[in-house]
Amino acid sequence: AGVSPRTRMLCAARWVTVAHLGSFVFRRSPVPAPAPLRLAVPRGARLGTTAGMSPIPDGVADARFDGSGLEIEIPLPFPMGVKRLQRSADEPVSKALARLTATIEKARKQVGRPSKKDIDDGQNWTTTTPPTATLVESSNETEVSPDTSNARAWRTGVVLKIAGVGSYRVRVDAPFLETVSVAGHPTVGAPLVAAAGGTKYCDEETDLLWRWWRCCSQNEGLETRDPNALNPKPSTLEEISQGIVYVPTDEDVGCRLLVTATPKPPLGDSAPCGESVAFTTQNPVVIATDRPDAWKRMADLGPPLDDGTTIRVMTYNVLADAYAHTWSVLYPYLRSETADPQRRLPLAMADIRLSQPDVVALQEIDRKWYHQFWVPQMKAAGYDPAGGLVEKTGKTREGCATFVKRDAWRVVGFETISLKQPGDFPGEEGLSKFIQTQPHLQEALGKISTVGLVVTLEPVVAFAAVGKDGTTTKEKQDDEKKKDNRRPTVVANAHLFFHPGATHVRVLQCRWLLRHAQAAREAYVETESNSQTKVALVVCGDFNAEPFDAAARFVGSGTLRASDPDWALGSVFRWGGTSSRAAAAELLAIDPELDAFEQEQRELSRADLVDAELAPGFPTAQQLNALNQKLGRMAASWRVASETERGARLPCGVVCDALPVSSKEELSPLQIAQHHAKNGCTFKTCVCVAAWQFRRDANMQSGVALRGLSQTRWPGAEAAMASDETWGGGGGVTRNGVGPEWQREDTFAPAPVDGPVGVHHANRAAFGSGLEKETEDDSNLKTDDAVSSATSAARKALLAHQTGLRLVSSLNASLESDAMETIELANEKSSGWVAEPIGGCAVHLRHPLRLQSACGFPEWTNFVAGFAGALDYIWCDTGTNLGRDPHRGVSNQAPLRPTAHAPMPSLESVKQQTALPNDQFPSDHLPMVADLRFETEDD
Repeated sequence: AGVSPRTRMLCAARWVTVAHLGSFVFRRSPVPAPAPLRLAVPRGARLGTTAGMSPIPDGVADARFDGSGLEIEIPLPFPMGVKRLQRSADEPVSKALARLTATIEKARKQVGRPSKKDIDDGQNWTTTTPPTATLVESSNETEVSPDTSNARAWRTGVVLKIAGVGSYRVRVDAPFLETVSVAGHPTVGAPLVAAAGGTKYCDEETDLLWRWWRCCSQNEGLETRDPNALNPKPSTLEEISQGIVYVPTDEDVGCRLLVTATPKPPLGDSAPCGESVAFTTQNPVVIATDRPDAWKRMADLGPPLDDGTTIRVMTYNVLADAYAHTWSVLYPYLRSETADPQRRLPLAMADIRLSQPDVVALQEIDRKWYHQFWVPQMKAAGYDPAGGLVEKTGKTREGCATFVKRDAWRVVGFETISLKQPGDFPGEEGLSKFIQTQPHLQEALGKISTVGLVVTLEPVVAFAAVGKDGTTTKEKQDDEKKKDNRRPTVVANAHLFFHPGATHVRVLQCRWLLRHAQAAREAYVETESNSQTKVALVVCGDFNAEPFDAAARFVGSGTLRASDPDWALGSVFRWGGTSSRAAAAELLAIDPELDAFEQEQRELSRADLVDAELAPGFPTAQQLNALNQKLGRMAASWRVASETERGARLPCGVVCDALPVSSKEELSPLQIAQHHAKNGCTFKTCVCVAAWQFRRDANMQSGVALRGLSQTRWPGAEAAMASDETWGGGGGVTRNGVGPEWQREDTFAPAPVDGPVGVHHANRAAFGSGLEKETEDDSNLKTDDAVSSATSAARKALLAHQTGLRLVSSLNASLESDAMETIELANEKSSGWVAEPIGGCAVHLRHPLRLQSACGFPEWTNFVAGFAGALDYIWCDTGTNLGRDPHRGVSNQAPLRPTAHAPMPSLESVKQQTALPNDQFPSDHLPMVADLRFETEDD
């Protein structure tokens, strides 16, 4: 009596709050939460006095140990509520009890503090003697020694007595939780899985009572929410299910869902174990989005075989929410509703449920969503995590995770591996020394954050306990094992370094990933102490490498020669790429008078500086790097000028009005460009700076405009489309433009409002003509002489650069030929893992595994506006003798043979909303699924 509803809500565990339209409605919940210990207050008596504080016997004080610490939870009388103390397990119990009494006294004074009116009425307020707390044995009332440590004092069979308050039976390590959450937008047919947070001594499924409630507002459909115009009616709660998982139905559409979790008391203990915790979904239940093309992929693949002969593997880059700040640029067509992880992640989970893989290798898993969404969802779907979340070592909190179907496979080992340095393996000494001679490669490896996860699995054999024929459990198990052809399997999962120009980095990462995976196979055989044990191998993930990339070719063929052009290409890679900020700083440092003099000399001589860059003689590393940086600036500047001209990029907004009026007519192009640079513009963001920078790099007349580039193809795209076996590798595989920046077409980013979206020339056939439309203004543009000069300069720079790289590769080929005898001896000594440095920038690499891409080489697995390419792979060791190397193949291998894989969706479905992600496909990558058959001796 006399206690406000809000006070009841905060102090009584039986009260559940339901929020609707800004009002709070309090309803008694049937949740069996513990009743708070209430204080009997006689009329006229005051809280804080001994007369007014009647002790309540038979309460429970929970002591929970955690490492070297101890948490003591005591439900004090109302209105003081539950108090928790954090103490060291080693300190004397007397200190913990003294702190407890001080806490009680402080709380009692606060709740018993008189009001000003009471003081004015002349009432006599006195301070009572502080309470004392002791621990006694329940059997004989013997007091526990004050010098006893907390670890020994707080135990079952002890009673906490607080004079003037009450007595509490001590209970040790009872279940406890702090929070409840449910991730994912509630959708009909999509399972929701509740997750408990801050748990102690608590198993989510067995130690918690879960209840689901439908919360339906009686005001649904009313258009106004003005409290003055509408008196909101309370929501109604209806219990609809129990258990940690709930699948919304059509009856739930339009209603929010509430889930409660109540800790169950230990067996044989009837006292409640703390308060119930509730969570209400932010959004009401909606009807599921139709995804016919995504469903068809998995339907065409069919259900997995359950005959003990195959393993189904999925690799899936689910698109980390950690990079959402970049999506407005990368995916400008992506609607905010579709980008919401609460909507995207359940769709990705649906892909997993549809395909029913045995092993799921995920990349770009946010730390937040790993714990809140992926682990609860995967466990509910029958999967166990293998090794947890393996996060990148940088600041971005995302990484790789592998899950295994628990009724088919069990995890017997896992290892987190670094992919930034050679492992401790025989034969890696030469590679380590090579890296030490490459300062730019060292810098890149030191800064990348790539890690991998290698797990070792054993098949779980299902069998009947006792057969109808009377066979025993052991006999039945042995019989089932004989029918099961599956073998222990090592699965490696990684997301390799992304930069297009860092081809050599991905090659090294592939090698180290394979070495760790093979080491896991060998370790398992040693553990089994059986030299006849056969172990299969699967390597999967987002390799950020198209089939023509050296990394993919090395994995598939087992050899990467030092003469491979990707070694030369990687040698000019620099961490940070072409720095637009550094170029802007150089622009601001130019003296206008000196620039004018250079312009005059250029007009007089018209010396072709590009042609002179590599002449005469063999190119140096400094020359190649300088030309590589120049090509990067020219390509980026071309792209900015082209996109701005088409209306696909907004102007920078900087004007020259801030300059003195009298000087405007006398401003030179350099002064205009410098004015833009002072306001933060660079050649990657501003057409004026881009035009000035391109003209300077191309040795053209100075200016701040390059009109007509939108109708002209960047010459670098021709190299990107090349399928020349002698340049860039791949042997006929179409290059989709994932190479360095100077080797890519402009991105054709969409216009800010309903503008066109384009793609690389290499992919226009795939995207279709609908993405190639130009704005109306483009049709009236005329190509001037500057465009011809720009194109010519770009071609010459590209030719000079490619010529330089070819010369480097040619030299490496000659040196490699002379060293072949040494290479063969080293290969035999290293059992097929040779790594022999050649020349100044290359290595002859081999590996002995016989890996095959289980999904083949599709045109793309990553499909966005501006790029489409195959980046995701499932490699399996087939054990096939390819006949190219006597050292190919390893002992103790269990061969795998790809038998089926999920087909690619139609282009129409992918392009319905421009590209990926979209309403059907929640990531910019497709999930790749393959069935792998364990080969037997009969095969």
